[in-house]
Amino acid sequence: MNRFYENEKRDPDTEMLIRIADFFNVSLDYLLGRTNDPSPLTQEKTPSYQEEVIQELEDITPEMASEVRQFISYLKHKEESAAGTAAGKNSTFYPANSGFI
Repeated sequence: MNRFYENEKRDPDTEMLIRIADFFNVSLDYLLGRTNDPSPLTQEKTPSYQEEVIQELEDITPEMASEVRQFISYLKHKEESAAGTAAGKNSTFYPANSGFI
C-alpha cells in the first residue's frame, strides 16, 4: 500500500495520517509540511474535579485525612438520603465521630 503513497497515485486518509504521525511521534503539521517543528502538539489537560481535590490533599496530616474521609462518608450518605427522600423515603444519618451529632 505504501507504494501507492510513494508513487503519488493515492493520498492517505485522515486516519492513516494520524497513525503515521503517531508512529513517528511527529505532529500532523510536520508530516504535511506545514511546519519545520516535528514536535507533536501537547494539549494542556484540564484537571478533573477529583484531581483538584487530590492535589489539595497532598500535604495533610493523618488526622486531617481521617476527618476528610468521615466528611466524604457524610456527604455520600447525605446524597443517598436525598435520593431516598425524593423516592419517598426519609432518614437522617451522621457517621460516628463526625461531629455532626
